[in-house]
Amino acid sequence: MSWLKLGGGIAGLLALIGVFLWAKATLEKAAEADAYRACERAADSPVDPLDRCPKNTRARIDAARRAALCDTAIGADATKVDPYQVRIACSAPVKAIEARAAVAEANEADARRQLDIAHAQTDAAVARGEARAANLANRKADNDRTIATAPRTADGRVRCDADCLRQLAD
Repeated sequence: MSWLKLGGGIAGLLALIGVFLWAKATLEKAAEADAYRACERAADSPVDPLDRCPKNTRARIDAARRAALCDTAIGADATKVDPYQVRIACSAPVKAIEARAAVAEANEADARRQLDIAHAQTDAAVARGEARAANLANRKADNDRTIATAPRTADGRVRCDADCLRQLAD
């Protein structure tokens, strides 16, 4: 009978250890669930600390927060980019793309300015050429009239006297 008492005591002790292990596992799962919920609440807020989150989850949430800030800096339509916010919030590839876009925009503005200058110079040159051509046409017409009114010799040649030469020189 002593074996029976000893066996019953050992069985009771093993059952008690099993209950303790089961309770410990249940408490650990509850603590993990609480930590998960706290991490989830912190992840939903852009400013709450992520102390209760696992390390890899913390890194992912930080990346998601930076991405949200970067999206805000770029803007919904990507036409109003805030370069200072991009430098603060965005990753290196996004910064490189934004820098290339800014350089392209500056190059386009410079090309437009140079085209405007070239158009203005061309317009001025055309105006000068037209004025010169009109002046030459007027001078030629005046000279033709002067020669037409000049006295003629018997053989039909124009005899240009001093008055005729003065008129042609003017």
